[in-house]
Amino acid sequence: MKRVVEAAVVRAMFPNDASRRAFLRAVGTSTAAAAIAAFFVLGVWACGRTGRDLGVPDHGAMNWDEVVAFLAVLLFAPAGGWWTLGAFAAFRFFDMAKPPPIRRVERALAGGLGVMADDAIAAFYTLLVLAVAQRLVA
Repeated sequence: MKRVVEAAVVRAMFPNDASRRAFLRAVGTSTAAAAIAAFFVLGVWACGRTGRDLGVPDHGAMNWDEVVAFLAVLLFAPAGGWWTLGAFAAFRFFDMAKPPPIRRVERALAGGLGVMADDAIAAFYTLLVLAVAQRLVA
């Protein structure tokens, strides 16, 4: 269910690659990055509060962390539907597999910061994979 909600939010915001690029041209990459940073800060509070209220720090029903991290991936991902699909698959892999240091960071940082940080690192790994793939394809 979590992936379905995440995919629906991203599709609703950017139904296709052209709309994502048009949005970035209209508001500017710096403004979009600032908005994502603000969403991250909001997520630290919201995920911390929700986790505390539910009694589980990173409850499966919470997906703000994935949405914000994937928006950051979309901001920097190469244009094209296949790149977006590859970005989504890579991000989900890193988010679920939690390779080092993701799991360690998630456990070391308390509350909402740990919840948000693990997905930010998964987003970073995703962008690294995309950069390497783009070099190999070019």
